[in-house]
Amino acid sequence: MNNLENKYIEENVPDNDFLYRRASFRTFNQKTGKFTASAFEIKDFIIEEKNKKGFSTNWSRYSTPEEASIDPIYKKKYCIGEFKAIIPRKVDLDVKHTPRNYNRAHCTISVEKLMDDIEIYKAECFIAENCIPKYFPNDTIKN
Repeated sequence: MNNLENKYIEENVPDNDFLYRRASFRTFNQKTGKFTASAFEIKDFIIEEKNKKGFSTNWSRYSTPEEASIDPIYKKKYCIGEFKAIIPRKVDLDVKHTPRNYNRAHCTISVEKLMDDIEIYKAECFIAENCIPKYFPNDTIKN
């Protein structure tokens, strides 16, 4: 295996499995007890050598909220929101297990059809509304 090959195979993520989203504490609204839509911003990035829109999560099968809270590259700790894989699928987003050599739990939530900015914002809001705040590092406050 050369350094570019992935040592993990992609698997199907069942609808009822949980995904963990790393989010800045600034995206948590203490009044509502929810993360804001900005925690689920669907933005441009490269997946499988193609330009797409989406964001990353970690799959609960291979990660805990505490493990997912640590950025694997910069080692910074974040808050974690949890939602079932069915949630993005309900708003026409694709959920795909995209493991990395440094993160077997990595999944990508991406836009698979043409969506305008309003549809994308509605999808972000839907995920935020259905996300449960799961983990806050010790240096953040949750009331």
